[in-house]
Amino acid sequence: MRTKQVSIYTFDELSDAAKETARDRCREGIEADDIANYDDWQSVAAILGIEFDTGGGTRRVPSIYWSASCRQGDGASFEGVYRYAKGASAKIRRYAPEDTELHRIADTLQAAQKARFYSLRAHISRGYLSNFYRHSGTMSVDVFDARDDYRDIGEAEAVIQDEMRAFADWIYGQVLAQTKYLNSDESVEESIHANEYEFYEAGSCA
Repeated sequence: MRTKQVSIYTFDELSDAAKETARDRCREGIEADDIANYDDWQSVAAILGIEFDTGGGTRRVPSIYWSASCRQGDGASFEGVYRYAKGASAKIRRYAPEDTELHRIADTLQAAQKARFYSLRAHISRGYLSNFYRHSGTMSVDVFDARDDYRDIGEAEAVIQDEMRAFADWIYGQVLAQTKYLNSDESVEESIHANEYEFYEAGSCA
């Protein structure tokens, strides 16, 4: 038997090449739950009048599906219900004062509801393409008038469908932004220092 001594390094003690290896290894540990901001998405949805379905189990995770893997079918979609939410335009501006896309979605939904006496409802599900893709085009948005399921709602149907998909696209934008941030050198190094990770000379985790 022989004993071999191995040097252990902090991140700051590594060479530039080893630091890049260390960062890449730590990026591999980023998980979906690190990217998904369910609390924020649910808060925005509630203001707009959207209630996500929830999955089974104890966690009751919102039925939001997304993929950002640089492949065909990337995007976000969700399942749930939509109904009129009073004061959504003003509330969304207080919640997200600089997010003009959310302002536009809220305003468009409010205008469509006003024209239909605030009676529009929608069920949002995901069609057969959802087995392969995650983007907003996989969503099926069934719009109806709560006063009468058979009432002709005309152009309002397309408006509600478009804005539900626009909200899904907004979620995808949040996913992309968070993914980019978590993979940035600054964020990865912050995590390395916070967790006091140590490395071998070449940059692999000790």
